[in-house]
Amino acid sequence: MARKSKIEPIAFKLSDRIKARQLIYPGLFAIAFLALSLILSWKFFPTHTLTEGVIAPREITANRNFQVEDSQATNEARIKAMNSVNPVYSVDPYFLSKLDEKMKLQFNIFSQIHKFRTLNQQEKIRELKNQLPVQISDESLRVFTDTDQETLDQLEIASVNLITGIMKYPIPDGDEAALKEARKSAVKAAKELTLSPLHRTAVAELASESIQANARVDWDETYRQRQLKKDQVQPVYTTIQQGQVIVEKGKIVTPQQIDILEEMGLQRSQFNLSAVTGTLIFVFLSILVAWLYIKQFMPELAGDPKLLLLLIIVLVGTTLLCRMLMEVNPFWAPVPVATILITVLINPRIAWLTTAYLSIMLGIFTLNPGGENTYQFIGVSLVTGSVSVLFAARVQRRLDLVIASVLIFLINITSITMFSLIKGDSARVMMESLFYGGINGFGSGVLALGLMPVLEHMFGVTTGIRLLELSNQSEPLLKRLLLEAPGTYHHSVIVGNLAEAAAEAVGENPLLCRVGAYYHDIGKLRRPYFFIENQLGAENPHDKLSPNLSALIILSHVKDGLEMAKQYKIPEPIKDIILQHHGSSIIAYFYHQAKQSDKEFPLEDDFRYPGPKPGTKAAAIVMLADSIEAAARTLQKPTPTKIEMLVKQIIRNNLDDGQLDESPLSLRDLNEIARTFTRILTGIYHQRIEYPEKIIEEMGPAGTPMVSKVTPLKEHMM
Repeated sequence: MARKSKIEPIAFKLSDRIKARQLIYPGLFAIAFLALSLILSWKFFPTHTLTEGVIAPREITANRNFQVEDSQATNEARIKAMNSVNPVYSVDPYFLSKLDEKMKLQFNIFSQIHKFRTLNQQEKIRELKNQLPVQISDESLRVFTDTDQETLDQLEIASVNLITGIMKYPIPDGDEAALKEARKSAVKAAKELTLSPLHRTAVAELASESIQANARVDWDETYRQRQLKKDQVQPVYTTIQQGQVIVEKGKIVTPQQIDILEEMGLQRSQFNLSAVTGTLIFVFLSILVAWLYIKQFMPELAGDPKLLLLLIIVLVGTTLLCRMLMEVNPFWAPVPVATILITVLINPRIAWLTTAYLSIMLGIFTLNPGGENTYQFIGVSLVTGSVSVLFAARVQRRLDLVIASVLIFLINITSITMFSLIKGDSARVMMESLFYGGINGFGSGVLALGLMPVLEHMFGVTTGIRLLELSNQSEPLLKRLLLEAPGTYHHSVIVGNLAEAAAEAVGENPLLCRVGAYYHDIGKLRRPYFFIENQLGAENPHDKLSPNLSALIILSHVKDGLEMAKQYKIPEPIKDIILQHHGSSIIAYFYHQAKQSDKEFPLEDDFRYPGPKPGTKAAAIVMLADSIEAAARTLQKPTPTKIEMLVKQIIRNNLDDGQLDESPLSLRDLNEIARTFTRILTGIYHQRIEYPEKIIEEMGPAGTPMVSKVTPLKEHMM
């Protein structure tokens, strides 16, 4: 029962840790989403710096070159275009029906007057003038009065057809020119009638005088055409130069100045809901795609919340920095800062994804109607960011970052020149862009160089730069190892060479393995002469100690090494190698001594290292290299076959003992490691020529043949 009660709290603690870990990832997602959404969508929220009609409290100048719509000039151009469209007239059917009745009335009058036999010609003409609604010449009236009824009917039909054909087209009221043109058309059309000349003349005059305005304004069609004309007018843009005064202090703010301030992003009068919604979708999808990519292709990063937080901080910080600096000039956006930091501190592959995100983000920031082309900024960002990843991936020293900064500077100005030529920028605009882009290119590398040590320390990230610094022989621990424990130092160097070559063979970080090997035995500095490699022929102190005490001293070098690593602020991956490089293996020599000397059978656990077993490829490689190098030094007359058998035997022993159970090394990796160790150890412990005594006697004091004895030696070797 006591055992059960002891296990239950451990189970509860483990359950709490799992639950806490499950909450970490949604928390990181929420932090990234909220921070990036706020920064990206801020430009779409309303802000009121000034209002129309107030007196400006300060002077405001343009922060960049751009074009802004001149709303006043645009409205004037649109009004002018609308006014250029004359009212549209349409024929009123009422006029046509009235005209038909009028023509019938006139020909009825002609017919009645013709029947009055008691009236002479002059009286008939006078009577027609009194009754007809139109005025025509006496000659034409005489033609109508002298014509019989059948001919009058023909003339009526001809007149009605003639007038109807002319009056189907609109004749605006008051438009004398249109009315005159219509009457001319009637006279011209009458000439085509199949009538006698007198009749054609009379019909032409009657029809011409009967034509009148028949149209009214079609306001719907007029409005439609005016709107169409208005829509065809392009906005009038005003070019604003950087540094140009937009608002003068003490002057009244005009509507056009408000438009310019909104275009600059210094003021927004409305909340752009659609833009904010689109931005939120973009941020959500960006984070989701990035997470799926990391989970699929970089599981080691997905399983490290600390590195994910570092990634988020770099992204959010760079986005915020871009947001602020782009107010001065879009080419100041320091995208290379993020790509360099992520490449060196995390992974080059995720840096490519970061470059794509930041480039699209740059496009969102520079999205201004009538403003500069956003493709130019996106293109420059993609080119420079991608090249930054390539350069940063090769960084091994901090000086390399300075060199990379110069190269990024050159790439940045080259890409800016390329896109400026495509866009057709003026020489002045291009030079200004090159100035800001050049500062950005070099400054990004310098800024990344300054931030890197801070982020390394805050997040415990071990970069190649830091590892290379630790491998320098002037490092305090390595210098102490060389002076105080020279045998251990020599052993560590050889183990480092073995581990580095093996790491290259299996795709592990060779620099980490080499540096880890340099520091894996620093714990021996506490008691260097208790380890055989440092005794240099002196008396072995273990001869006076019991096997248990000797084992305890040997076991303590791991703990001592970890304490010294913490004292000297050695990075975590190196400390892991120090802690794990013996796993839970047994100190066989003292264990067997104890079995032979003790009356009671010794406990095996007292002679085993406390562990843990190697959990990474690097720790496992260093463990194998350490064991094999130490064993190889004990070989008598080493041959390639002996070395190969020794290497395989030690690897097999570690496998059988379970020391590699927690490491990600595969059997294929172990075979590669065995081949690599065998090749290098064969080169180190190759068999040398055994000189005969006679030749040795002929050697000089320094071990080199004397000149007079060169020929016999040459003959002997032949």
